[in-house]
Amino acid sequence: MNDSSIQSVSQPDEAQAKAPAFKGTEPAAPAEQLHELQELLFGVERKRQIERLQEDLNDPEKLTPKVSLVLPDAISARATGDHQLTEAITPYVVESIKLSARRHPEHISEAIFPIIGPAIRRAIAQAFNNLTQTINQTLQHSFSLRGLKWRMEAYASGKSFAEVVLYHSLLYRVEQVFLIHRKTGLVLLHVAGESVQTQDADVVSGMLTAIQDFIQDSFGESDGEPVGSLQIGARTVLTELSPQAVLACVVRGTVPAELREEMQEALESIHRDRGKKLLSFEGDAAPFEICRPILESLLQSQYQSFADPAQTQLPKSALAVIGVLLLALCTWGFFSIRDRLRWNNYLAKLSNSPGIVVTEAERGWRKYHLVGLRDPLTIDPAQLMGDFNLDATKLNAHWEEYQSAKLAEARAKKLLNPPSGVTLNVRDDILYVTGSASQQWLAEASRLALFIPGITQFRLHESDFEKASALKKEIESERILFFEAAPSLASSQEVNLALMAGKIRQLDEIAGRTGQQIRLKIIGQTDSSGTKEANLALSKARANQVKAQLELRTSQLKNTKLITEGIGDQHSLSGKPEENRRVSFKIE
Repeated sequence: MNDSSIQSVSQPDEAQAKAPAFKGTEPAAPAEQLHELQELLFGVERKRQIERLQEDLNDPEKLTPKVSLVLPDAISARATGDHQLTEAITPYVVESIKLSARRHPEHISEAIFPIIGPAIRRAIAQAFNNLTQTINQTLQHSFSLRGLKWRMEAYASGKSFAEVVLYHSLLYRVEQVFLIHRKTGLVLLHVAGESVQTQDADVVSGMLTAIQDFIQDSFGESDGEPVGSLQIGARTVLTELSPQAVLACVVRGTVPAELREEMQEALESIHRDRGKKLLSFEGDAAPFEICRPILESLLQSQYQSFADPAQTQLPKSALAVIGVLLLALCTWGFFSIRDRLRWNNYLAKLSNSPGIVVTEAERGWRKYHLVGLRDPLTIDPAQLMGDFNLDATKLNAHWEEYQSAKLAEARAKKLLNPPSGVTLNVRDDILYVTGSASQQWLAEASRLALFIPGITQFRLHESDFEKASALKKEIESERILFFEAAPSLASSQEVNLALMAGKIRQLDEIAGRTGQQIRLKIIGQTDSSGTKEANLALSKARANQVKAQLELRTSQLKNTKLITEGIGDQHSLSGKPEENRRVSFKIE
């Protein structure tokens, strides 16, 4: 480049420098010029960065990973300041746990498994430890002069011996703790010990507030001076005040000095954790539930230990006497219970026996007493005692005679003395006589039967016997004839079979009423025209043929059994071969 070109290039600058400024404008400062230059160079890039940042803020997918990087540190930093973060997320954590427990209980069980096992074992161990201490303490006083005195006290008061021992060995026990809002007098939280009978917490709080206001008004105490303690029967109510709350403990026994200090520390701890909630309290006590462990730590108890129990124990000789007495008492109790069970079983058996009505029963010291009604025909109560290993010589019984309807049949047999072959049965207050007897006995029996308790009618069954006897004769006289050398029935024998079937049915019905069983033998017979073997086979076939025909006509016989027998040509009549081709009957 030559000098002329350099000069040409530099000339505009010089001209510009020499040119006058426009009216109303001033030369820009160097800083402003630099800012303008930066805007020209980097303005577009900065604008793009702001747009990208705005997009990231509006896009949850891009924002979430970035927030997750700083979230743990943010929560830790916020939690160290106060408890507002904890209070804010506690309801959501609780609801999340509840929802998870309902939907996936197996996850909860797996999570708490390492904790619940040791906790249960610790609780069981503590329960056994308390039980052991109570048993040891009870046994310590069981065989001592003090123990006998306390046992008498338990018997007189209706309490258990363990309760009396607990009452006398108790030094002190904090039974209830109340956290009360000072300005409103409302109960914020209430805890009570096990087996402690409690009243309505709000009622107790109102009573304490009213008593404190009464004392302050009556004795001119200022509002800042609390009522330190109240004595109510065997209990003492200790109170500690703070600017916003009142802590009250109900104590049974002698109040330890360190309890007040512990109450003050508990109250200070509550103010540290829930001071803002106390200031803004408007009736909702739920935020103070977190303070329950603090109040439960005040539920303390202490019992006195008797340092020298040997001085209060009975001498060995007295213990031996007591042991013998207890052994004798146990032995007597065993035999007494055994005899009572035997006596009760005996009474149950006696009461269920027909003809005996027990109206009074008493098991005395040395005698058994019974009073009631007894039928002379029933079992002897004294003899029955041997079945239950009871001494019959100790039975003192007074019976009034009466006649039981349940023994009417036995009484009828004894009074009427039926002859051989005659049976007596009582059904529905009716005496049934079955069998053959003389007219004189029947007349006398019909007259005396109506005087027997439990019998209202007298009925004879001798007509059945007569009819059965006639039927037997008719059946045994019947003959069923057959064709020669054949098992086929002769002409007109179908009618005879039908008549025979009717007679058999009648005989079966009578047998059912009289309680008899009948064997009707069907005997087949032939003439002597064939060989012995052929005649025997033919006679059996004829008997079976008749049996089959009778079974078809009599259906099912309940008391009659049909049997067959073939005798061939035995007992055949000479000169009358047609009469030998027959079947005869015999009733056994």
